[in-house]
Amino acid sequence: MMRGRMGVLGYSIAGAVVVAGLSAGLGLGLGLTRAPAQPVGARAAGLVRPASGACGQGCVLLYSLRLGQASTINAYIPSDDGRGGQVGRKITMRRAAARTPDGHFTLSFVARVSQFCGIDAHDFFSLGSYVCNHDSNYWVFEAQWTPYGNSSGFCAGVAIPDKSGENITLRPCGVDDRTLWIASQANGSGGNCRGPVSFCPWMNASDNNFRHPQVLTLDGASWSPNNQLRLAPEQLLPQGNNGRAWSNQEFAVIR
Repeated sequence: MMRGRMGVLGYSIAGAVVVAGLSAGLGLGLGLTRAPAQPVGARAAGLVRPASGACGQGCVLLYSLRLGQASTINAYIPSDDGRGGQVGRKITMRRAAARTPDGHFTLSFVARVSQFCGIDAHDFFSLGSYVCNHDSNYWVFEAQWTPYGNSSGFCAGVAIPDKSGENITLRPCGVDDRTLWIASQANGSGGNCRGPVSFCPWMNASDNNFRHPQVLTLDGASWSPNNQLRLAPEQLLPQGNNGRAWSNQEFAVIR
């Protein structure tokens, strides 16, 4: 597999125009413009604070099958006011996170796996790779932290590619495959993994194999903070469960 190492606007998908057209044609309404990785604190004074701490347009709530909709994705920042975003902040699942700015995320990039496959040096995956031959129609996501709907330039990803046990943390968006996630429809509940109750494992695109993928995993035994998200090998339920992954490795989104 060939990993991309392009800059913020450098995804090799025949140009950003194709991606923007894809979003418009599917009516996704997702923000595809890459914000510079400027710390949110530098703009905090100008934040527009919607009623009840609501996220801006395009906000999504990622939740797990294990915990249900009450607990959603959250950037663990002690101030809990949309300030202090920086590389390395841990990502957790937190009860009522949607009511605080640290729990506001946007799916800032959407494409198909096939659009990352090619022979160019900047393509993420080689044409002969397992993911291009078996998962080419799966959706690829990037989840950006957007307190009060404001772009931060930080996305949920990993610091070290393809490392089991790695914490999911805030990373610079759009730099490489470590902040890209592939929704595995094969081991989910059915559907395209892009809506409520359409649960799927999320494979990190930095995986070097994908036959036995590393996926987003809820660590219910973690503490300080609780319910941390990590990268771990995908675990499937016993035969007879339609290939489903464990409940702490299945996620869905509410838009």
